[in-house]
Amino acid sequence: INYGVSVLRKKALGLIPPDRPFTQEEFYQLLIEQQQLLAFETHQRFYEIGSPHALDEFRRLVATGGIGP
Repeated sequence: INYGVSVLRKKALGLIPPDRPFTQEEFYQLLIEQQQLLAFETHQRFYEIGSPHALDEFRRLVATGGIGP
């Protein structure tokens, strides 16, 4: 399961072959092999925003100050 945000440099996208399907797992494995992948683990709740309902819930939490460190 991939939860989170990926922040990439443009040059990392050059690892993706233009002529065939390329999975996220393959991409991350290449970055790992090149020691170019970092991660941050958190024990706080992850707010999923992949559906309209979840996005609305997240917006309400932010607007009311319900999310904080």
